[in-house]
Amino acid sequence: MKGCNKMKKKVTYTILVIFIILLLTITTVGITYSFFVTSATSKNQTEATSKKFEIIYTGGTNITGPIELATKKEEGLSTTVNIKIAQGSAAALADIYINVEKITSNIAIEGLVWEVVGIKNSTQVYYNKGNFSGVNDTTNNIVTVVDDYLLSEDNTAFTVYLWLDGNIVDNSVLNSEFKGYIGAKTENFTGITG
Repeated sequence: MKGCNKMKKKVTYTILVIFIILLLTITTVGITYSFFVTSATSKNQTEATSKKFEIIYTGGTNITGPIELATKKEEGLSTTVNIKIAQGSAAALADIYINVEKITSNIAIEGLVWEVVGIKNSTQVYYNKGNFSGVNDTTNNIVTVVDDYLLSEDNTAFTVYLWLDGNIVDNSVLNSEFKGYIGAKTENFTGITG
């Protein structure tokens, strides 16, 4: 009888081992198949919806020279930046900024004002205004004037104005110096695809 019980235990153990191996095999094959299908689907969707990413950016210049006291933006310095995406390009968000290369502390104040107006198809589509309070030419030298603007195939002309507001400043701004340039950066805008 002892031999028979040993034999039954061996058979039961063998069947259990085979069952576990079979279960692991089915699980592994299932996971591999699932991964393959998911990977193949993702790859096909990417290829089907991929687009070129091309931005057309023109204009904008260095901003240097004497900044005169003014009462409105049109009396100060200005430059215009044109930006759009190329035909058939993927959507993009744009930031336009002033990179300050030199600013004396006597004009890193609320009285040194920037203003930006965006025009697309003869219609104003963007407006923003700020100042240079706390800006310097080393650690805090990027002033974003346009933030996350959704570009289209139609050109948007952004005119950036810079002036010393004569209603705010006094003679303490004499002998000041400012030097900078307009820059832009874009990133692909990811949306939900159907």
